[in-house]
Amino acid sequence: MEQIQSICTLREIVRAFRLLETRLIEQTGVDLNEAMIICALAGESRCSKDLAQCVGLLPAHTSKVLASLETKGLLSRTNAREDRRRVICALTAQGEETLGRLRSLELDFASLREML
Repeated sequence: MEQIQSICTLREIVRAFRLLETRLIEQTGVDLNEAMIICALAGESRCSKDLAQCVGLLPAHTSKVLASLETKGLLSRTNAREDRRRVICALTAQGEETLGRLRSLELDFASLREML
């Protein structure tokens, strides 16, 4: 019986997480993975491998998130001078604006706790 309760609790956490991400997208235009990358780039350029490690995503998934941010005009990617295989990422002016919105974002965690 305890296992069923644990699974039900996990289901509620996932539901709350999805609601939180929906609110994040509505307020900023970026999802959680994109927001984590934007925050990791605050004030500096970083290579994609470092970003993957920083935010805890697999490199292949990080690449997809970076492509999405680039398509949205929030990020620029260039090859490193010393090693053309390395990709250096930096926020664009629009990405910096989104970072500002993320910094001032107020998410209502209390209402999410009520769902649990």
